[in-house]
Amino acid sequence: MLSQTDLSGAGLSGADLTNANLANADLSGAKLESANFSDANLSGADLSGAEVTDCNFTNTDFTAATIANVDFEKADTTGSKLTKPPTTSLRDLLAEHVKLIDTGGREGARAELAGAALSQMDLSGLNLSGADFHGAILDHANLTKSVLAMADLSGADLREATMTKAVLEGINLSNANLSGADLREAELSAVDIKDGAGVSTGRMWPANLMNVDFSGANLSKADLRGANLTGANLKGADLTDADLTDANLNGATFDSAAE
Repeated sequence: MLSQTDLSGAGLSGADLTNANLANADLSGAKLESANFSDANLSGADLSGAEVTDCNFTNTDFTAATIANVDFEKADTTGSKLTKPPTTSLRDLLAEHVKLIDTGGREGARAELAGAALSQMDLSGLNLSGADFHGAILDHANLTKSVLAMADLSGADLREATMTKAVLEGINLSNANLSGADLREAELSAVDIKDGAGVSTGRMWPANLMNVDFSGANLSKADLRGANLTGANLKGADLTDADLTDANLNGATFDSAAE
């Protein structure tokens, strides 16, 4: 069994690792050219910077694996649980989305990044309101001061992401994993719904935080007014000076001292 093994920088070119259990192993920077990982378990493994040219990853389990700076284009990933980066340049996708926001929808296109592998990505300060990131892998990403109002990040992996002072009004984060994330002073309140002319309709759209895993997250001074936190896991979360006015906390779990 090779689970949790430190193989960082290892030379494993041509190795036969069929059916191997490499869950949570460290393969960062490893040389894996032509290796056979068919039916292997790489869930939670760190492959950042690994060389995988001509690798066989058929039916490989990559659940929650870190794959930053890994080029899978010359590897066989048939049947694997792998979310590849978008084929279109990420820079171009984001630029088109920002143009969409800046022109009020007259130009540009919505960023469709559902399931995209964006571990450790720097998206700080970008206006990505309304973008589709559902199921995306964004662990350890930098979203400091980013604007994601009304964006869809349902089911996204945001473990230990930095979201300090991010504007997340009306966001959909249902079933997302934000364990250990930094959300200090983040705005997770309801958003004012406006009509096509930009005039307020008087209706508010609450942030959907149902079943979100906030365990160990820092939510100090976060604005959670009116948020739907039904079933959320807030164990170990720092809620110092967080504003939970009118938030729906039905079924939410806290540390015993905070309940």
